[in-house]
Amino acid sequence: MGSFIDIKLEEVWTSNLGNPKIISFVNTQESVFKNGYTVEKFKKKYLDNIYGESLIILAHVNDKCVGAMAFWRNDIEGKKAFQPCEMAVLCDYRGHGIFSKMNNEGLNYLEKDALLYNFPNDNSLPFYTKSGWVIHSKKRYKIFNPITDSKEIVKIDGEYLEWLFNETNTKNLNFLKYIYLNKKYYLLKERSKTMYVIIGEIDKNGTSIISKARFPILLHYSDKGYFGRGIVTTTRYHYKEIHIPLYKIGPLF
Repeated sequence: MGSFIDIKLEEVWTSNLGNPKIISFVNTQESVFKNGYTVEKFKKKYLDNIYGESLIILAHVNDKCVGAMAFWRNDIEGKKAFQPCEMAVLCDYRGHGIFSKMNNEGLNYLEKDALLYNFPNDNSLPFYTKSGWVIHSKKRYKIFNPITDSKEIVKIDGEYLEWLFNETNTKNLNFLKYIYLNKKYYLLKERSKTMYVIIGEIDKNGTSIISKARFPILLHYSDKGYFGRGIVTTTRYHYKEIHIPLYKIGPLF
């Protein structure tokens, strides 16, 4: 392939997506990550979204979809908010700046009137910080003490939990469990067979679709954490006054 390719970007709100574009998005994700991405998962996360429309960016070369990403609608404290996620570029088309072009296209549409936030990994964090994003918070792992640490755990909104637990693609909930400690129920994400990270506090009725963790080692993300990489939250601009809870992280869906 030569050094120049003609990249055409397409911006589509999810309410205007037809099935062919959904298939293009899904196939691109599956081609890159091979993680069992399905139309049902797309529907749950984007079409069943409780907040509204998300923005999908598709990159085409010669009418072939070679890149895809989403700006996922996921509001914070009643403020319109989007989370960039599921960025995928086919292997043969990398090195042409497609990711940057898709990202910039989405920012041009959204950043004037919405909060933009993300939970980048170590590979993508340098890109975000060099592109004008700022670090909102850093938390590391800490062994959970239900007596002293419970105040750090945010309660998950009931409507949000219902969305997470809806009947679409429930097989993705296999890595979620719950535990009951000191008269509180906690949602857990499996990190290994015996180790779990606390995602948030839930009501008892939120435990009906998931199973109880048996004798788990419990971790949580904390400003006072002392081991592991933990989690970094970034925002497009400074929003220190807004708390961005862990349960908003995209991979839960």
